[in-house]
Amino acid sequence: MYVRMFSHIQPLLEQNGYEISVLYTERNVEANRLVAEGQADLAFVNNVSSHIGEELDQKSELLRTVVPLTHRALLAFSRDASATPRPVREIFENKTIGVEILNGEGHGNLAEMLSRARVGYGKIVQSNQSAYDVRVFWGSSYGKRAIEMLDSGWHAISFGPDWIDFQTLSDPALESITLPALPGDPNSVTVHTVATTAVLVVNREIGEHAVYRLAEAILQGKHELVRQDPMYHSITESINRETLLYPLHEGTSSYLRRETPSFLERHADGLALVISVIALLYGLGQTVKNYLKQIKKDRIDEYFLEFLDIRSKNDLSAGDQIHRLNDLFQRALLQMTSEKMDKGDFHIFSRLIQQELTNIRLNTP
Repeated sequence: MYVRMFSHIQPLLEQNGYEISVLYTERNVEANRLVAEGQADLAFVNNVSSHIGEELDQKSELLRTVVPLTHRALLAFSRDASATPRPVREIFENKTIGVEILNGEGHGNLAEMLSRARVGYGKIVQSNQSAYDVRVFWGSSYGKRAIEMLDSGWHAISFGPDWIDFQTLSDPALESITLPALPGDPNSVTVHTVATTAVLVVNREIGEHAVYRLAEAILQGKHELVRQDPMYHSITESINRETLLYPLHEGTSSYLRRETPSFLERHADGLALVISVIALLYGLGQTVKNYLKQIKKDRIDEYFLEFLDIRSKNDLSAGDQIHRLNDLFQRALLQMTSEKMDKGDFHIFSRLIQQELTNIRLNTP
């Protein structure tokens, strides 16, 4: 299935300027390991394949989802025809189950689902090497493999609601799906089963801009992919992050937010008004501050002028000068105390008066 998906994705990416080379692995866990170790850039994985994360252990923390690509239904076939959903024990108990790759991803998915549901079975074998009673694989609703099974005399199995409800509740990456019967085939039946999503994964160290462009190429190229296979209709920008096996890469998140205005953009008008008001208030405050400062400056100037006037009057006796200077100092002190005069200017003024009083006393016989 992944080979078929790659055959669709490769030309789309090459049209967008990517150079593609392929590394083939026997098991999908190895493909994911190569990406986690930085030896490959991209790999596919079933969103339900938690066992792959367990096998990779801490290396799985290095993987991120680029974009979900296709819905894949769990398809099962047997020689026994049945138009009604069958109990899961009847389907698998004491049966030999054929899978595409022994110990591969599909094998791991099935073994995990059977184990947690406590459903017994005979054994699991590789379908192209051994005989089997039941064939199970992930596939598109009516893909090539499913049609080949039906054409060769096998019958699609419809799972009972207990199996479907249990599995979808146990793993949020699984969902219930109903596949209608083929309208032109009298032997075709409606199939109830579960489905998951195949996703494209990348190393988290790949740059945000690079993954942004990769997600853009795939999401914008959906129409081209659908033209090749209807299974790509499931490509969407409405990605449920809670169900992802690996977290969404920040590059994809940025792409999905591309049309969402930032906080500054959303509130630009309001912020501009607030800034204008702040600037106006600041300017008004500075004006008031400067005005008050000028008043204080004018007031000390008046005291300096009065001091010079007292000092210049030769017709005043020493006693009168001392009396007038002390009175001037007291008035200035009251002004400074009530903060109507700058303290620095007051100290200068105070020293001048004290020096003048000292000179008068020294020069008075």
